[in-house]
Amino acid sequence: MVQDRKGRKITTPILSICIPTKNRAKYLEYTLTSIVRQKRFIETDDVEVIVSDNGSTDNTEEVCKKFPVCYTKMDEPTFRAEPNYLNVLKYRTGDFLKLHNDNMLVDNGGLDKMIEVIDIWKASLPAPVLFFANNSNFTKQNTIKYVGFDPFIANVSYMCTWIGGFGIWKDDFPEIEKIFLRNKDTLLCQVDMLREMIAVWNRDVVVCNKFIFGDMNVKKGGLNIAEVFGQNYLNLIVDYVGLETFQKEKEKLLKELIMPYYFDKSGQHNFQRTGFFKYMKYYWNDEFFYEEVEKLLMENNHAE
Repeated sequence: MVQDRKGRKITTPILSICIPTKNRAKYLEYTLTSIVRQKRFIETDDVEVIVSDNGSTDNTEEVCKKFPVCYTKMDEPTFRAEPNYLNVLKYRTGDFLKLHNDNMLVDNGGLDKMIEVIDIWKASLPAPVLFFANNSNFTKQNTIKYVGFDPFIANVSYMCTWIGGFGIWKDDFPEIEKIFLRNKDTLLCQVDMLREMIAVWNRDVVVCNKFIFGDMNVKKGGLNIAEVFGQNYLNLIVDYVGLETFQKEKEKLLKELIMPYYFDKSGQHNFQRTGFFKYMKYYWNDEFFYEEVEKLLMENNHAE
């Protein structure tokens, strides 16, 4: 039996916001506050929040106890975050399960916007994949439906790697659960699952471009940009998009993400910087790749 926060029997929540976390209590508190203060959360049981803690050593548990949310811990903390993504999704009861960054605010009215989109599409058979792009593809259309993985990548691009936009229907979770971690070493399980649902299951995908989430500008780092995006991400999409889309995506990825972040000297981020050319095999025959490298070298020489 599903119960509300007063122990009464209720209907299934519409939206499960699933937050994996580790040692970010300060940011998590702001995130949870931005959710539970909203009228939709206070006056209805349409939204539930689940936090899964991957072995925090700060006051994460104490923070969660301040809020009407479900708090759970990993049985055994893992080095990778991906098993915690799966763990938090397991505790869901809502019709739609959405992964959510622990440092991502929900704009006032954002819960209403998400549920509006979910309500529109949940009755479709089969229900399309929903991706909350947060206006990332710069369109004036609130929602756009794409048929096929190629147009999805062509329009959403590498923003599809963002876990804050990823979600699945509860009815699809049993199948997704079986395969969610099959490519965990890529650090892009969410992209693998999008590919599975859209390209293999032949589901349409609806991209919501409404502004819903705010970023707290937390320092980024930990992963190797060249490895995760120049190699792993492209490995995941290469056989599922056309050559034209793949080439455009490679160039966009290189110029907007890989080069600026991998060679960032500002100190704002803390990414790993090893094996650049080894991980960039998809670019070895592209003239634009060497032009970008040469441009970088010239800028460095000029700076010196």
